[in-house]
Amino acid sequence: MDSKLQPIMKVLAQEKTWGTVTLNNCVFEVTLTKDALQLTYYFISWKEQSVSSKIFLQSSHLKAFQLELTQTEKDFHVWTLIEGKTSDFSRLVDGRWAFETAEQAAVYYQAYLLEQSEGAQKIEDFNQKLGDELQVFFYDKTNSEMMASFGLNDKFYFFYFRKGKNIAKVFVVANENIKVEQAYQIAAKAGKLLK
Repeated sequence: MDSKLQPIMKVLAQEKTWGTVTLNNCVFEVTLTKDALQLTYYFISWKEQSVSSKIFLQSSHLKAFQLELTQTEKDFHVWTLIEGKTSDFSRLVDGRWAFETAEQAAVYYQAYLLEQSEGAQKIEDFNQKLGDELQVFFYDKTNSEMMASFGLNDKFYFFYFRKGKNIAKVFVVANENIKVEQAYQIAAKAGKLLK
């Protein structure tokens, strides 16, 4: 069996509740609920562009949060807490994708929305605007059995948004007292860099 299909096969075997696979011209998303198996597909109509380093967060944006750049890849940067410093935030991943048109970015955004949520819980009542589309997700010990069993107290926030022909995913790890509005301050800084 093609290993690309494994995420969907795990859903069919009821080992997972969702899976996304990319085939030649299409992205398939499968979701399992207690009542139904839902299949959604998106035709691939995009061509990713190289991402300019200018649209990533910079040290000047994160100085107040005591984070330093520790990893640089072509489509994401990782920031971690500076050794010896204290902060409410311990880790940040700033991911970016660029496309030729806003329409291509919109299709990509929807096609990978479930995958980019990483199975976290959607925050329904978050009413801040960031670009053209925004979804916010989180997990902590209240909705993650693994975190609860290990006694972990961090909160993980995912801000996945599109602005024109650019998409960003800002992943913020904070202490348990940090609310989504406080983590959003970092995502908002990231959003201002997109055109």
